[in-house]
Amino acid sequence: MKDTAYEAALRILVRRPHSEGELAQKLKRKSFDDDEIAATLDQLRADRHLDDSRLARDFVQYHLDYKPMGKRGIARRMYLKKFTQADIDQALVVVDQQVEQRLAEQLARRKLATTALQNTSPERQREKVVRFLLSRGFSNDTVGSLLDRFETIAD
Repeated sequence: MKDTAYEAALRILVRRPHSEGELAQKLKRKSFDDDEIAATLDQLRADRHLDDSRLARDFVQYHLDYKPMGKRGIARRMYLKKFTQADIDQALVVVDQQVEQRLAEQLARRKLATTALQNTSPERQREKVVRFLLSRGFSNDTVGSLLDRFETIAD
């Protein structure tokens, strides 16, 4: 017996929360038609099983607390998770320049403490830290201002 789109969606949501776009994409792969998917998403929202704005806020908070990234990095991951641009923008309001600067400094200190960087030249350490922070989605301005204070961070 074939599941309904609603039942399939609930099974998907039991594993982990999904954004509406991500859930719609998974239901589409399971060969549900667009009308059925739209009705299912409406019902899930009405039943409070689906709330993209809450999920977006939680996603940002998780990355601030446990997997530090810059604003661009978080936004990129949210885009890949099919959040709407409005939800991304609204959730990222909490990540201001000060927050991003603090996270970048924490990550730079952690990176410099690794044994791989202990016996390298300061120039090489700088290069590695810059590449690492940029790959984590920190802005050029944040990384640049951190480099201005690099010697104090490296100590």
